[in-house]
Amino acid sequence: MALIVLAPAQALIPLQAEGGDDTFTFAAGSGLTTADTVNGGLGVDTVALTGTTAIAATNFDNVSNIEVISFTHTTTNVAITTKDSLVTAGATLTLQATALTTEY
Repeated sequence: MALIVLAPAQALIPLQAEGGDDTFTFAAGSGLTTADTVNGGLGVDTVALTGTTAIAATNFDNVSNIEVISFTHTTTNVAITTKDSLVTAGATLTLQATALTTEY
């Protein structure tokens, strides 16, 4: 398993996982952009987004073979739009948001 955490300036590096369960962590909004390339490869791979933001479908243009998207470190609404090409045909995408809280 690999845990890869990138600052926004580092996120332009193409990321290719070999196998196993890998996690790629990005600061939401500034960390995952259309310029990033992430390929989870085999296993159950996660893109973890931290912070409060809206994620456009275009942010996932070069992301593939990801089975989980998780959100952490936010207490406000998060909006996300994904693409069919994000997950391999026949696979399931899981949205992990149990760490989110809502305050009224």
